[in-house]
Amino acid sequence: MVVGDAVRAGPVAVVRAINFVSTRDLRAELSGVRAPTLLLWGDRDRLVPVRVADEWQRILHSSRIVYVSCGHVPMLEAPDQVAVEILAFLGEELEHDVGNEGRPGVVNGMRLAGHHDESPAR
Repeated sequence: MVVGDAVRAGPVAVVRAINFVSTRDLRAELSGVRAPTLLLWGDRDRLVPVRVADEWQRILHSSRIVYVSCGHVPMLEAPDQVAVEILAFLGEELEHDVGNEGRPGVVNGMRLAGHHDESPAR
């Protein structure tokens, strides 16, 4: 799939992308992230090695890493596992979120799953 995308993008775009990612150091930006973060990483990723995931997890103050049995594109290679992990992570965050609104479980007037005892905001 990655090769197919590269062919569609063309050689100039691929060279630019490789140059960008190979010279980019995200550590400073990552250290400023304070939000709880879920890292989903393919344990057989040949483009970005697992050691990068481990380093990012150390830098991100409130992060958790889940290794998915796949390559570089977990959301396409293991969509069911990715969905399960994301929903579990969001569910845990929602449980621990004190929020800044008086009605947890309601976002923009929509009731979130598991919050049936509250009426949606109007």
